[in-house]
Amino acid sequence: MCRFLVPGSGLLTGPDAPSPSFGTLLTLSSNGTGGNTSIPPQSVGHWVQQIFYTTDGRIFNRYRTNETPFSPWIMQYSTQNPQPADGIVDMALSALVWFESAAGTTEYLPGWVITGGGDFGADNGSYYARQPMVQWVTGAWTAVGVLGLKAKKLSSLNMTLMEVPEVITAMNNFVMYEPDEPKYPNAKYLISDEGWDWYEAKKKIAGRYLIGIEAETGRVISCADNVDAFWPEGHSLRIIDELPAGFKADGTWVFDGVNFTTLQIAQPKTQVELLWEEVAKLKAMIRKK
Repeated sequence: MCRFLVPGSGLLTGPDAPSPSFGTLLTLSSNGTGGNTSIPPQSVGHWVQQIFYTTDGRIFNRYRTNETPFSPWIMQYSTQNPQPADGIVDMALSALVWFESAAGTTEYLPGWVITGGGDFGADNGSYYARQPMVQWVTGAWTAVGVLGLKAKKLSSLNMTLMEVPEVITAMNNFVMYEPDEPKYPNAKYLISDEGWDWYEAKKKIAGRYLIGIEAETGRVISCADNVDAFWPEGHSLRIIDELPAGFKADGTWVFDGVNFTTLQIAQPKTQVELLWEEVAKLKAMIRKK
């Protein structure tokens, strides 16, 4: 039985206040409110419920029973405020990853899209790829999976999920795996050599920049300053606070865990330079005759 209903309006404050925080607040209680929307702890056998109507037409509610703290604010859906289809509210591409491909047709990791690059007359092609991502109503970003593609179970990978430490500055050799109870449908899941699930580990990232490196060479192939934009599939991760001047995640930089160095990569010859080489060869053949 509801004994008190206290209306209020204006700005709703607090670390967990919904956004936007302007609207009307209704407080219902079985044990009295004293006319205040700030409710003191309740005794056993009583409850409090608060309903917040935002100025943009959304509705949030939270509750508390006995002496427990308030639950998180939960958004309610209706015909006027429907839940997004399949719980997805946004889509985007991840931060870019540089990769190199030798002669012949090669596919990058399944599900990625090529966004730039070419061979430019060189033996090996240099390309950029990005992973399609979706954001769920919970705020979490996940990578889009590939229909019909099954990742391996941890038992097949001879790996075990491990507890994630409080602070992370490095992770190694991320590979896809299939969790026993997937939280998001048709999403990719990654696990590192350390046994850390990516979605759990990313919550403990400490540092400004995330850089992806090739485990064998240390070449930097990806970089982001937003953990949700970073997708480390197929490579290792380092977290740092500063980048060197002129830095680009294009395979021309190496990071050894402490210092950055640049690689001296021969630039592909221009068409004019190639033509002059052919002319020189023809002249040499004529002189021999």
